[in-house]
Amino acid sequence: MLGPAPAETPPLQTCVLSYPCLRSRARRGAFPMAGVLLSAGAARSALFGILCSALAVAVQSEAARASHWIAEDEADRSVALIQHAVRAKRSLSPHGWLQKRSIGYKAYFDLHIPKTSGTSFGVDVRQVLPEHEGYFAQEMCLYGPMGAGKLPGDEIIAFVRDPTSHIYSQFLECKYDTGWWIARQVADDPIMENVTTWLRHFDGGREHDEPDTTCYDPYNMQTRALTCEEPAAPSGRTSHYYQGEPNLTLALKSLDSLFFVGVTDLYHESVCMFFAKTHADQPLPHHCNCADPDAWNAWTGSHSVHSVPAHSNSDLSEEDLRMIGELSRLDTQLYEHALARFREEAAEVERRTGTKLLCED
Repeated sequence: MLGPAPAETPPLQTCVLSYPCLRSRARRGAFPMAGVLLSAGAARSALFGILCSALAVAVQSEAARASHWIAEDEADRSVALIQHAVRAKRSLSPHGWLQKRSIGYKAYFDLHIPKTSGTSFGVDVRQVLPEHEGYFAQEMCLYGPMGAGKLPGDEIIAFVRDPTSHIYSQFLECKYDTGWWIARQVADDPIMENVTTWLRHFDGGREHDEPDTTCYDPYNMQTRALTCEEPAAPSGRTSHYYQGEPNLTLALKSLDSLFFVGVTDLYHESVCMFFAKTHADQPLPHHCNCADPDAWNAWTGSHSVHSVPAHSNSDLSEEDLRMIGELSRLDTQLYEHALARFREEAAEVERRTGTKLLCED
């Protein structure tokens, strides 16, 4: 069982005239400047007045920066929670810093579009992340406030997924993931009887509800995540909320601007692609050579099933497929664009490294 979370660090703005508060923040890594200035314990009384004046000037700039100095135990706790959820087959989307960054190093911010393997990648990314660099994941809008200490030079990444599998997966989690409170709340709703009744409810994208009614709103979710401007709810779960018709042209431009775009349907290849893009001067790991089946199959990544039973797109009826097509018209075009980009980048990696990364049938 995971232990209780530590006491919350006092807000920075309340610490300016409180030495114990400053010391607490310094020890927790939440305010590094205080840690340096307060290290000379013997002189603290004499310097405290000077320190308060200096801090009053520095508070706003330091507050903006403080959130990216993430204590190692905090990042470890985030990953431990996800690993625990994967083992328990419970739903726990990545939320926050999963790998701390060291001072002076960049970080990667994952937009995390739901049901695109974000939980799995939140665990596996530690195998391929460059030393000292950080990784932050949360459901958020591309054009909204990133928060969490995003600095100049940091990169934004995302995963996309085949829309048919993506929408079907949304229903299945809402139907079977009893570890998620929203899914429990909608489990007995008549529209959740089966995937057909759920899809009919949205009437081809003409009907939209709050997530506590339908769990997810599947209407062009991936396009919405790449065009929305701010969280539509305090939780920041942007992809759960419909905010108006998304702009496909903007979404395609947004996709092209991202440092890395993984493809859920090519998950192993995507993990290797992330390594290639973040280790440009290094050869790919042996398990990234799809021309060597033994090496390729030796890698076992994480896979969170969220209590969902075995399933296949072949389970869907013609009516289901038609309704999914209506709900994902924009996402389908976005996905094809992302897939073309991935293939192009894979070909470049293969030319550069001599390793066969993509072996599509």
